Amino acid sequence: MRGEGGTAIHPDRVGGNAWNAWATGFEAQWEVGMRADQVEVSWDASKSKWLVRIVNGEEVIRRYCNLPKNADEKAVAAAAQKTAQEEGYEAEASMVSVRR
Repeated sequence: MRGEGGTAIHPDRVGGNAWNAWATGFEAQWEVGMRADQVEVSWDASKSKWLVRIVNGEEVIRRYCNLPKNADEKAVAAAAQKTAQEEGYEAEASMVSVRR
C-alpha cells in the first residue's frame, strides 16, 4: 500500500483490514483463516436455538444461532458456515453437518 507521496505503508496501519503482508508493487496477500476440521449444527432444546460446533483439532467453539427450529437444512448450514467465518475459520458448505 502507498500513502501520500508514494511512501510504503505497513498493512497493520491501514485501519484493521485483514492484511498480513506488505503490499508490493503488483500483489498483496490477504490473511487466510484457519480451516475448520468439522462444523456441526444441532438443535438445543433447552435453549430453543441451533448450536453450532466448530471443531479444529482439540479445540471446539460453540456458538448459538437464532434461526427457527423448522428452518430448512440449507438455511441452517449457511448460518453455521457464516458463524464459522465470523470466528475466523474457513468452512466449505460440504463440511457442515446438520443434525435434527
